[in-house]
Amino acid sequence: MKMKNIANQQEIKFLVDSMLGRLAKWLRIFGYDTTYVACSKDSFLILTARKENRILLTRNTHLIKKRNIQPYVPPYVFTNNSDFVYCPFCNKYYWKGTHWEKMNQKIRKIIEKSSS
Repeated sequence: MKMKNIANQQEIKFLVDSMLGRLAKWLRIFGYDTTYVACSKDSFLILTARKENRILLTRNTHLIKKRNIQPYVPPYVFTNNSDFVYCPFCNKYYWKGTHWEKMNQKIRKIIEKSSS
């Protein structure tokens, strides 16, 4: 089963840096479109990922901090969350905020009322 982008159902492609060579091998074994790059220059990795529309996978914490989320996400959210989902259709980032738990509580209440 291939991972798909929710906005346009295109196959998700990965760019893996030199810190995750083994992961690149396993992603390829499982059939994912994965490019392994031995170069560790941050700007090259970021530009290549953007140009080829790939998700960059790395262990480089400095590079992760450079990801282009800060202008799209409030600073407090950025420092307190590590999981973000990008929708290329609307060019927005999403995360599980406090509203997520509140929505789940409402859904549980609706289900409980409908089952009684």
